[in-house]
Amino acid sequence: MYPRKGEAEMTREEIVRLAREAGFSVTWPETEPNFERFAALVAAAEREACAKLETEAGVYTRSDLANAIRARGEK
Repeated sequence: MYPRKGEAEMTREEIVRLAREAGFSVTWPETEPNFERFAALVAAAEREACAKLETEAGVYTRSDLANAIRARGEK
């Protein structure tokens, strides 16, 4: 199911680390499918938001696009 073709896959360890950093209580295997699905949904939403930046006026170069993506994290 995840990742889609051509996408990098987050490891379980990365998902657990991020979930713990966010304050979630992570117990395997009960929550494993939920956290993996949540991580996939968040990643998909962020990819879509970044893809939309490419079509916005004012983003013309790769550098401009990279800076716009990075600026999303500063909001």
